[in-house]
Amino acid sequence: MKGLVPQRKKNKYNQVFKKSWTEEEQFKKWIKQEKDEYFAMCRVCNKDISTKNTGRLALVRHQDSAMHTKLCKSQKKQGT
Repeated sequence: MKGLVPQRKKNKYNQVFKKSWTEEEQFKKWIKQEKDEYFAMCRVCNKDISTKNTGRLALVRHQDSAMHTKLCKSQKKQGT
């Protein structure tokens, strides 16, 4: 077919964990770096969060998840 231009592949970049995320107000109480440069650890849920594909967005999504919200509320009730 004439006139078709092949599309270029997008380069895929891996997002590494940034230390600055541990200082952000919304994350600093529950996040720490875990395993390697592509993972964060939630101290509340005790879960590994991969930041490799979506970076900071993965942390925001986890923070908004039902399980994380529920566990945060129960910790506040216990006073810890």
